[in-house]
Amino acid sequence: IQAIVDGIGPDPLPSTIVITDANLSFTIASIYDKTPYSPTIDIQGKIDMSVTPLGEVVKVPYTVTGSATSLAAYSSTVRIATSSTEDGDNAVDVTFSYPAQTSLPVGDGTFDAYITIDDSTSNINDGIYNAKKLDIDDNTSGFIAASFVYALDDNASNTGTMQILVVPGILDRNFNIVTNGINEHKFLYLPVTNPTTGKTWLNNNLGAEYADVNNP
Repeated sequence: IQAIVDGIGPDPLPSTIVITDANLSFTIASIYDKTPYSPTIDIQGKIDMSVTPLGEVVKVPYTVTGSATSLAAYSSTVRIATSSTEDGDNAVDVTFSYPAQTSLPVGDGTFDAYITIDDSTSNINDGIYNAKKLDIDDNTSGFIAASFVYALDDNASNTGTMQILVVPGILDRNFNIVTNGINEHKFLYLPVTNPTTGKTWLNNNLGAEYADVNNP
């Protein structure tokens, strides 16, 4: 499965603002795994515009220096590959965008960006992106469904990448971060739903050895 990348370079930002994260991401857990688990783990990860009509929110961190500043709106759209869908949806367009920001104060802060989908021209027109389900034993790292380039500062050469990542589980927030000289946070959890309350939990405690992909 290949990521679809927006290759259009974004406009540089004003000199008074810097976006301080060059690796934004949004993760979708989508799983079908019947061995060695019983009952079968069947979780359809999705972006559903009927549930989040404004889109999924991504927090964008920034730093403003000198004086309060404004930021022009940004929007970028790519088409998700049919192979990245569970239902063969052949025209799912996904957009990463944020509205114009006015009077951002000096200092550090965040503003909201949004992920939305449009499948109005597809063979399955339901306003939903159903991510390809993955087997946790065959594809631990998942795949990138879409990737977008955004400006970091006033230098046109400085850009960041926002990725939509589909995984067969819930990644530890430091999954790919090296701490204490090693990659010690490779924990992957499964969502489990209580049939009585309808609430969804992780299947193991944070840091449990059962969730460590490097632990037999």
